[in-house]
Amino acid sequence: MGVLIGVVAACVLGFAAVAAGVGYLLWPRSDPSTAPASNNADSSAATPVVVDPPKTLDEVIKDAPRKPADAQGRLDSPPGGIRPPFPDPGRRIAPPPKLVAPNFAPVSALPIQATPLTDNLEERRLPGAVESVVSAGGGRLLLLHMPKARQLAVFDVNEGKTAKQIPVADAGALIAGGMNMFVVYSPGDNRAERWNTKTLEREGQINNPFPDPAKAIAMGSATNGPLVVALGGGRQTRLGGATLAYFDPVTGKELNYEFGGTQNAFGLGPPDSGATLRVSANGRVATAWGDPRFRRGAEVHSIDGVKITKYWERSGPHLVIPAPDGRVLYAPGQLFSPDYRPLGASKGGWPSGPWLLPAVQGDYYIAARRPDRARAGRGAPVIVEVFRNGADVPVFTIDRGSGVAVPDGLDGQTELL
Repeated sequence: MGVLIGVVAACVLGFAAVAAGVGYLLWPRSDPSTAPASNNADSSAATPVVVDPPKTLDEVIKDAPRKPADAQGRLDSPPGGIRPPFPDPGRRIAPPPKLVAPNFAPVSALPIQATPLTDNLEERRLPGAVESVVSAGGGRLLLLHMPKARQLAVFDVNEGKTAKQIPVADAGALIAGGMNMFVVYSPGDNRAERWNTKTLEREGQINNPFPDPAKAIAMGSATNGPLVVALGGGRQTRLGGATLAYFDPVTGKELNYEFGGTQNAFGLGPPDSGATLRVSANGRVATAWGDPRFRRGAEVHSIDGVKITKYWERSGPHLVIPAPDGRVLYAPGQLFSPDYRPLGASKGGWPSGPWLLPAVQGDYYIAARRPDRARAGRGAPVIVEVFRNGADVPVFTIDRGSGVAVPDGLDGQTELL
């Protein structure tokens, strides 16, 4: 019995010791810095807690750590390599590339001399009807396209005869003539051939040269570029008319220019219609227009280095042809400057004329007009006169008595080009 009582007493004492230890460990203790002073200490001798006053913004900026000199003004990239949505002020943004004037093949002028004729009137037979005539070689060569005969005749004015006939399978082929090359474009298979004006041999071929359907092509007859193209398709204006584009005739690459001037929302005629394109012999001025029946005004491009200035008026002349040097534009009955300012008084207009056609070289032009029907009667021949710019009196007049055939009449849809 005594032993049992001893065991119980030992267990009770052990449990009490364990409970006292756990309580000691878990009992909260005060921070020495904030614990109250001993009752025996003098409360007046306790050290007070010092709290700094809040800093101003200028003091915060002054105390901020400094970046190295090479990092001044540069924003640190955020974590994860994500770039901020705004440009880095320490990084210089490169300007757009500067446009450079196109570098075309060097021009080698072809010699031109008077055509050797033995009579006042001579005829040359051709295999078919000529539907378009393009000047090349600075005026020495005439490219005569005969769609029904599937032929292109190269007429050499120095010789007064056809120098070569080139087969052209595509009846809708487009022709452009330069000084040392001419281009034959076949829309059917979107292929452009380049021919040499000296050797009259084919020099190269470019497949798929244009990104959209071409309606007309032209070059300056005394230049080797650019090749000007009236494009439809994706290049049409919002109202469906064609627009002009510029290409290198050798590489086929489209050229970049800085465009300015007047915008033509109509473009060159209505959708799905043809276009007519003319370029001055020196390649400085291009003119283009659509179907004359819609009378929406011709478009003029003045080319100066890398800049092209457009001129257009809806109520302006529906067709204009540039002089060889591009300094004068010829419209029905009126001369204009390249920026569409009238030069001199009007001599008439649509449809009676006079129709004005500049020479390939020099400052001469032809004026063809209907005679006064009340005096000459119906069916009288057209009067064709040769003028020099700035003169009101013709140099001479071409009529049937001179042995040169002229058209019997002009109707409202005829263009004497």
